[in-house]
Amino acid sequence: MHIDRDLLAALSSDQKKWLARAITGIIVVDGIVDKSEMEYLKEAIGFLENEEEINDLVSQVKERICPPLGYLEINHRLAARLLMNLAQITIVDGKFSQQEAEYLKEIGAKMKVGGKFVQQVLTWIHTVLEVHKLEKDLLKKADNPLF
Repeated sequence: MHIDRDLLAALSSDQKKWLARAITGIIVVDGIVDKSEMEYLKEAIGFLENEEEINDLVSQVKERICPPLGYLEINHRLAARLLMNLAQITIVDGKFSQQEAEYLKEIGAKMKVGGKFVQQVLTWIHTVLEVHKLEKDLLKKADNPLF
């Protein structure tokens, strides 16, 4: 999984910096930094041009600090796509915590995304996790020669 390349191409330099901070927050908000989440950190670092900004993000991950997010000026269509991409990062480890849900709500508010849409994204996340669990269960059944 990666951040949508077309989405990245549509973002300004400042919006990419904001995205890098949001990704860092998602990685650390539940207090557990999973190896699969670190791939997104590497990608986020690629958005940045300033070595000091890169070092700050890496340090915040090491110290489990959510970077502050200001409001993001972005059109609604890009904001929705960005929120969906960020939501996918929250479940890359196969889990979705209450802290991650609250952080996604905060991210939505910082982009001025409506609460109803954010709630639909949270519902979508739970649905995706259920589908992944069903897939895992089906594959487990396939291990039985009598399935």
